[in-house]
Amino acid sequence: KKSDLNRLSKYFDKMGTQELLEFERAPIETTTLKKIAKKTLKPINRNRPLITKERTKYANVIRKFFKTEKVKMAKQCADMYGKIKKAEGDNPTVDDIINELDFQGWSVLVNPTEKTLKKIYKDGSAEALAQISFEDEGITNLLNEDALSFAEDRSAAMVGMKYVDGELVPNPDELYAIDDSTRDYLRDQISTAIEEGWSTDHLASEIEDGEAFSESRAEMIAQTEIGNADIQGAMTAYRRSGLVGKKQWVLGIEHPYEEDECNDNATAGENKDGIIDFDDVY
Repeated sequence: KKSDLNRLSKYFDKMGTQELLEFERAPIETTTLKKIAKKTLKPINRNRPLITKERTKYANVIRKFFKTEKVKMAKQCADMYGKIKKAEGDNPTVDDIINELDFQGWSVLVNPTEKTLKKIYKDGSAEALAQISFEDEGITNLLNEDALSFAEDRSAAMVGMKYVDGELVPNPDELYAIDDSTRDYLRDQISTAIEEGWSTDHLASEIEDGEAFSESRAEMIAQTEIGNADIQGAMTAYRRSGLVGKKQWVLGIEHPYEEDECNDNATAGENKDGIIDFDDVY
């Protein structure tokens, strides 16, 4: 009954739980309602052993790739920068250099990325179903298919590509590709080189030692991609179960207090507590 669900919702609010999972079983026995109400559902551990293990492994894959790629990219940039210094008349712009860079080699990241994201997505789905005590072989099979589809799409998109008829092709419209952010790093360094009159060797050295190919960036990419796959797997499992009616945006304990998108999301909803209907968008 709606009245039962409202009472259950108020109970969870009173308990101060970090995640509100509104169960929409029908009919709900009064005794069942009491059992659910007494059980505080803890958030999924986003640093569980599998996640930390795969995050470390995947960061090492990216770190190894960066180690060889930064030398190739530094040479490309330095060579084209040298042409600017020698050119007479209309000099090429920084964007001309960036647009000439060859990122085709980044496709080697697709296979290891797909394998990792598929594993994490499936585990996130399993954790979500266990969290709400839901078992259904048919749903599990669908989630396995979801995992494959997600991993294929994201592993290609991450390096600015997409699958067309089973073949990888460039996708210039992808918004969250790591090669795009790499272009931004390189654009800034080349601009500085032009303004300050660096030598080609100086530019090459700055690129190899810079943030674009750093260990910290490799770790950040691994954390972002694996965290996203984990959450997306869980969200799809909640949706396919049909039991979860709402979701809540919760800030991490280390999140700074400042006016940003995350704080806006954490105060979204009718009661300004970050709780919105499951299919609504923050």
